[in-house]
Amino acid sequence: MRSLSHKMGFFTYYIFIAIILEVAMFLRLDLGLLPKYWMYDLSIILMIAGIIFIIPNNVIQAVVTAIMLLVQEVLFYVNFSLYSLYGDVFSFDMINLFKETVKAMTKDFSFIWMMVAMIIAYFVILAGIIMIAIKRRRYPISFRKNFSVVAIMMILIIQGLSVSTMVAQRNAVHQAGDIVQADSISDSFLMDTSMLKLASLKTFGLFGYYANNLLNTLTTGGAKNELLTSAIMYFNNGEVHDEQDSDMFGVDSGNNVIMVMMESLEWFAFSDGTYNSKTLSPELTPNVYVLATEGLTATNFFAKSKTNISEGFGFIGSYPVGKYMEQVTRNSDDEQYDFTLPNVLRDNGYTTAYFHTNESSYYDRHKTHTKLGFDNIYCWDYEEFGYDGGFDWGEWIKEEDFVYSALDYMIPTNANKNVYGDDAQKFFTFYTTVGTHGPYDNNSKCGDQVEYRNYVKYGDTQYLPDNEKVYTQWYSNVLEAYSHLGEQFINRLVNYQATVVGFDRAIGVLVQRLKDYGIYDDTTIVLYSDHNAYYHSLSNDIKGLPKTEYMDIDLNTIPLIIKSSGIASSVDDSGKSVSSVDRFCSAYDLLPTVLDLLGIKFNKRLYIGNSLFGSVADTYENEDGEIEELVVYYSLTGGLISDRMYTLNMTDFYYDEFVTIGYYNKFKEVAYSTLQKLNYIYTLYVYNAYQYIIPVS
Repeated sequence: MRSLSHKMGFFTYYIFIAIILEVAMFLRLDLGLLPKYWMYDLSIILMIAGIIFIIPNNVIQAVVTAIMLLVQEVLFYVNFSLYSLYGDVFSFDMINLFKETVKAMTKDFSFIWMMVAMIIAYFVILAGIIMIAIKRRRYPISFRKNFSVVAIMMILIIQGLSVSTMVAQRNAVHQAGDIVQADSISDSFLMDTSMLKLASLKTFGLFGYYANNLLNTLTTGGAKNELLTSAIMYFNNGEVHDEQDSDMFGVDSGNNVIMVMMESLEWFAFSDGTYNSKTLSPELTPNVYVLATEGLTATNFFAKSKTNISEGFGFIGSYPVGKYMEQVTRNSDDEQYDFTLPNVLRDNGYTTAYFHTNESSYYDRHKTHTKLGFDNIYCWDYEEFGYDGGFDWGEWIKEEDFVYSALDYMIPTNANKNVYGDDAQKFFTFYTTVGTHGPYDNNSKCGDQVEYRNYVKYGDTQYLPDNEKVYTQWYSNVLEAYSHLGEQFINRLVNYQATVVGFDRAIGVLVQRLKDYGIYDDTTIVLYSDHNAYYHSLSNDIKGLPKTEYMDIDLNTIPLIIKSSGIASSVDDSGKSVSSVDRFCSAYDLLPTVLDLLGIKFNKRLYIGNSLFGSVADTYENEDGEIEELVVYYSLTGGLISDRMYTLNMTDFYYDEFVTIGYYNKFKEVAYSTLQKLNYIYTLYVYNAYQYIIPVS
């Protein structure tokens, strides 16, 4: 029996420490003490402990125990960090983004104190493992005679009970297939998708959540044939958006389209330096200023998504929740994604091309984007664009230089209306910038920071003697408002603004080529930001918000500008020109908006968003008895958000003081329907089933 008790050492130690770590993580993330399905969670812990138990070698047993607990500690730290920064937790689809994430990480995102605490805790855990190993060494276990039989019987009993418990719990959960059950999200939905990670973690526990998430990532997860059938019926019964839905339908018919996703752009970068001003200034960014005066600005454009996801929203209109884009497109062809903007436009006679001032392998764009409808992909690591074989993170070339190099691809020579007349080729160009991403400390590594830093401070007087230089209005306002934050902050802000000036110059190059070709008025240009300037917590500091605040509306309200001759010449019902939109909107709405302007009909259900000029299906009665629209945005980094409320888990709701009971109830209703639509879209991605959707005629 002494041998058996020593054999149980690592087994019981692992279970004890694993439970302690999980409870500590739950408390740190405000998830309570234990998950709802604690038996499901415990069954997986027992499975892992059972594997440790059966290992005959003392050293290997110790190593496996140490590794498994280290993995759990790392998950604790990562989940704490993601939750503190974004309200998110880790999921297995993020593994594919590991390279990109590591490149972008700096000490600003590292929570050093938490890391030190976790390291100390792990050394204590290791000390316990070593003590057990030393004791085992004094009393080595023999697998002679009956002991091996007893050990095998025990593992069979442990594993048998654990697997049976897990299977029984999964079957019980799957009895409820609907999303909503008893006025809350059903446990079945949480088990089968990754749409509400925190809620799933709270329901199934650390081990239960990751078991579900792994199954859903590697396989079709809980998506069933009846769900696929329902999804196909849902989309094929969708309403068509046409001229009846919008006064702007077709005002830019036949136009070329250029979409630019501006990395980390903020309104204050286009204004006079006042963070809360959405009124653009021509001082430092004259080209963007002119574009905004020839179309509209969306002053309530919201984003809380990573770069690659915001990009996908812009030209796909959705994204595969819980799956990596390269994973879902690997075995497909572009015809399966004929709803994407490049594919729709290609079907209407356009050439399509994608551009990025970074490596083509970043987020696997070189593998995914041709599957999504782009004829060609052009990125920094193409020799014709001056690529020299490598670069360090933050060592960005000037955006203007990249545009000059790629100009004949961005605006094809056969699009020249002065030469080809009515036979000029129509084109769609999607351009994702990177220069404004950050970091903003070492300006010698970023071409735009080097080129335009002094221009940001002194404008055209930068080359005059020091006593004749004059601060720009932008810089004067910044010094007045933010000097108390210190010299390092001002230095970073100037470097950031220098990259924005560089971006504006790049836009100027594109605009000049359009004018030279006689197609400026025949080109619709969409400029939108992917997310706020989160690097170095720049956005939080400028807006006076703590670094742990990540859901604030102001923090995540960023620029959307549409240059459109059709919009510029239109008026609303009162006879005023349409120069701005204040509807709560997001990148989900961009694709439907572009199709609306071009006069191309589309299935409303295929896209998560709506045209900015079309009606919104959901409304509520406000406190004055007036009917207002209600839009709910889903963020893949966690949460369902409107302009007044948000929730990370559909259990806890956060709202401002003006929210009425009617608004609260309507928000929940719209959030549920949004999740249902997302679930249908997720199902089509999982099964590559978009080919079964009937095209709009």
